Amino acid sequence: MDNIPKNSTARVFFALWPNDAERSALAAWQAVLKPTCGGRVMRADTLHLTLVFLGNVPCARLEALQLAAQEVSAPGFDLLIDEARYW
Repeated sequence: MDNIPKNSTARVFFALWPNDAERSALAAWQAVLKPTCGGRVMRADTLHLTLVFLGNVPCARLEALQLAAQEVSAPGFDLLIDEARYW
């Protein structure tokens, strides 16, 4: 991060990233839902579940955020996505 200008910002969020099989299933599901729901179909490699969106953060703070995120610890869990909603 040494090459990043100090006054620049980055859109930052923490998210859950599905594995390849889950991303493929979600990508197929969104293609089926698009005619009903509209919107854009996202590339499979970008599909994620945002936990918190921090917005535009000064790049000078990114290292501190990464260090803080490394301190987060929680037991694993199963997440079932079986319903679609849109707005």
